Amino acid sequence: MINTEWLNRGRGSLVATCLPVFRREDVGCLHWGLVNGKTQTDLNWGHRPGQPEPEVWQHDLFHGDFRPYDEKELELFRHVIAEKPLVPSE
Repeated sequence: MINTEWLNRGRGSLVATCLPVFRREDVGCLHWGLVNGKTQTDLNWGHRPGQPEPEVWQHDLFHGDFRPYDEKELELFRHVIAEKPLVPSE
């Protein structure tokens, strides 16, 4: 199983609460956006041109210059990925 749309910080779907569940239940996950830029997936649903950048991003993990949006989120990704093998051993 793969969850294809889960990260929406402004609505309470957070890396800290979702990623451990995906790992525990062996559910793959992906989200829209990685680096803040052209696709504007940092902007929340309903954001309109001219409005200021939201304090809480919807998606994206990095600023355009590759600084982390939230270093603690990246640490959690590293920890969860290293926690156990992604491919079951035989």
